[in-house]
Amino acid sequence: MEMHHHGVGIWGSWQLAPEILLPLLLLTYLYLRLPSALVTNRQRIFFIAGIVSALLVIITPIGARAMDYFSLHMVQHIT
Repeated sequence: MEMHHHGVGIWGSWQLAPEILLPLLLLTYLYLRLPSALVTNRQRIFFIAGIVSALLVIITPIGARAMDYFSLHMVQHIT
């Protein structure tokens, strides 16, 4: 059976949703502005790692194809 794929493929399915990006960027900015007495550098690094991993599974093709592929859906749960 031959399959025809139309469009730009999986790598063209980035979802740059402002309703996701803007709150996360604002939250990150506010968190990084907290005084050093309240937040250590290690906590900042882990916070940024968490934000980046969340963005990776939301805005990349992983998020776009998660409903089609169970394995990608499970990757979303890991992060």
